Amino acid sequence: MTVPASDTLPAAPEHCWVPYPAPPGGTPHAAAGPLQGLSFAVKDIYDVAGYPTGCGSPHMLALSGTKPRSAPVVEALLAAGAAFAGKVVTDELAFSMSGKNAHFGAPRNGAAPERISGGSSSGSASAVSCGLVDFAIGSDTGGSVRAPASHCGLVGLRPTHERISLGGTMPLAPRFDTCGWFARDIGTFARVGAVLLGEDTTAPLAAPRWLVAAFIEAFWSSIAEVPAWGKFSVAGVLWAGVLLWLWRGGRGGGHAH
Repeated sequence: MTVPASDTLPAAPEHCWVPYPAPPGGTPHAAAGPLQGLSFAVKDIYDVAGYPTGCGSPHMLALSGTKPRSAPVVEALLAAGAAFAGKVVTDELAFSMSGKNAHFGAPRNGAAPERISGGSSSGSASAVSCGLVDFAIGSDTGGSVRAPASHCGLVGLRPTHERISLGGTMPLAPRFDTCGWFARDIGTFARVGAVLLGEDTTAPLAAPRWLVAAFIEAFWSSIAEVPAWGKFSVAGVLWAGVLLWLWRGGRGGGHAH
């Protein structure tokens, strides 16, 4: 696939590219590697050397300045031979599921142009579904890879939390943020995954642990000497708290994605 220079990326009709000028010398990548011959786009919350990181927000763009180095995930892809094509639009501050950005527009859904692309990794899904790149990097906090992948007919998933480095990336909710990627076919998706995930060195648990059961057992052991009437009183208070929590949860507001 021919990769257009970042300073000549088309603004239409896909509306997915952030029109940053390319730095002198471009963005070098390894001449050979497991991703040789593949091109990729990067959601504009990840740092790429020589570019600002706008996060879909004019305010963040004004504060960004040019980044001196790329995020580790971008460096890994370049070292594996993938060619960087450009940065793509994200929902403002990666906080939406629609794919619409009031400042940079709504990237096109290549699978269903009359429908939204989904967010917040809207530009990433658009670039892949429109055939502009072979794969693209996004992020998933509450569905921001899974939803656009579903909307645009792509392969995409949410990896295990902290499985892939998020260094050099705008945080949204660090306890939930993950790095994800999109591809049109499972073969390409697997090639990228082999680079980003590497070998899983985490030892599996020897046996599952039932946390709720263990808590209840420990709780009743701790009040073994309390009279029966006291135990029932404590249990009643606990159940009232659980019911209140469930009631309030059912009436709660929205959630970040």
